[in-house]
Amino acid sequence: MLYTCSPEFDFLPAAYWRKVAETLLLPAAGVALLALAAHALRPHHDLKSRLEPELVYFVMQTAAFGGMALMVMRLKLFLTPSLCILASLLASRKVFLSDKLKI
Repeated sequence: MLYTCSPEFDFLPAAYWRKVAETLLLPAAGVALLALAAHALRPHHDLKSRLEPELVYFVMQTAAFGGMALMVMRLKLFLTPSLCILASLLASRKVFLSDKLKI
């Protein structure tokens, strides 16, 4: 009982979300997620220019880590790096450059 009642196994506190939002990690990850969704829904001439399967897998994995972190605070150690990687997609040329602007 002593081990499972420790704070690491409690729900994720609101202070975590506030801290992640203040550092702009959460908003950047949200913008990257919206950009990926817009890129996936944009009409393409060929199927190869759509989203790569590894990006879809990673977004699903980040959502799973988020759900697990909500239930057990200790698992936020998986969520934070996933949000960082998701936010790093803001620098992706595949997502943000259109077919006409590719270098």
